[in-house]
Amino acid sequence: MNTRQLDPRRIPNRFRLQTLIEEEIILADASLKEKPAEQHRTADLANIILTLLEVGRWEKVLEYASLLLTREHSKTVDQQDNEAMATAYYALATRERELNQVEAAYKNYAEARKLNPSPWLSSNLFRNVGLVYLKEKKFAEAAKEFHQGVAFTEQHPELRGALPALYNYWGLALTRAALQAKQDPSEGLKIFEQTTQLYRTIFTEMQVSETEQARSHDWQSHQFHRGMVLCEITEQMINDKSVETQVIEKNLRSAEKLLLGSLEGRIVNKADGQRLGDVCVWLGRVYTGLHLFDNARTYLLRARGYFHTFFKEDDTVSQTKDVDARLAALPIAINSSPLQLHSAFATEKVNPITMDMSVTSNKTSPAP
Repeated sequence: MNTRQLDPRRIPNRFRLQTLIEEEIILADASLKEKPAEQHRTADLANIILTLLEVGRWEKVLEYASLLLTREHSKTVDQQDNEAMATAYYALATRERELNQVEAAYKNYAEARKLNPSPWLSSNLFRNVGLVYLKEKKFAEAAKEFHQGVAFTEQHPELRGALPALYNYWGLALTRAALQAKQDPSEGLKIFEQTTQLYRTIFTEMQVSETEQARSHDWQSHQFHRGMVLCEITEQMINDKSVETQVIEKNLRSAEKLLLGSLEGRIVNKADGQRLGDVCVWLGRVYTGLHLFDNARTYLLRARGYFHTFFKEDDTVSQTKDVDARLAALPIAINSSPLQLHSAFATEKVNPITMDMSVTSNKTSPAP
């Protein structure tokens, strides 16, 4: 018998530490081995669903969430477990978001909200609805959702560990909205700086060691987003004749460092193929900006491999189409270019981090 109950809700409250995810999945698997899902109490089944969501077992999430909702809908309204039902809708929506089924995701997140969920689930709904907007590049809408999530979560001290991730996504959405509109991104960048400091403060408060910090999916996402935004800002500089080449090189090298660190962390933390592919795409963009086209091609091909596997060989998804367009735009040979790189960079090649291209049922998923 298990010595304690499943507690997957602690995972986003503690930066989505991989160690916590692994502890909870062991308990969830043991619970399902003891008795099938049909025999678990509704509240326990909801916790199993939340745990399986963390490792991307989407077929089981769909099966068990459907089972839970069928069970609860068979009861009279006054007998239904609204929190468990909201959890099931939340899990279904997250699965749909991961599979690019955004309209279905919006619908099921809305169903979860109708059930007046707990503060914990409400906070996570702000985060995850915002992530759907980000996936659609609706950055202003995403920023509004994340900002509301920050304001809501700040009212609940027990959820303090979830605050940095919401700040991170708020800063990301504001910055990308500004860049999309060709406006000054300083407001979003300021939020990013606040996010970094907030992580440090709460890591200290919760006594999270440096070793544990490296196992945080949310912290790794923050590093990825910082590198991504720095790359995107610099891409807009490249066509600006007034920006010195050295500034562009420095920015892209800083982005490269952040992205390589994030990629290594995501590999160690067993991130899924979509997350690994996302980082590889931005590394491809960094090396394209540096005119290291062999490096760019290497990482874009890695990204394509990850997406191909994650989306079950469906090469019509937007992520793969974007990679294919970037690969097609790369020159076969370097002749001349408007960006004259220092000789130290002009012929450099990097050895890409060794990556496991497989996507297993125990990859971690929901934090882009």
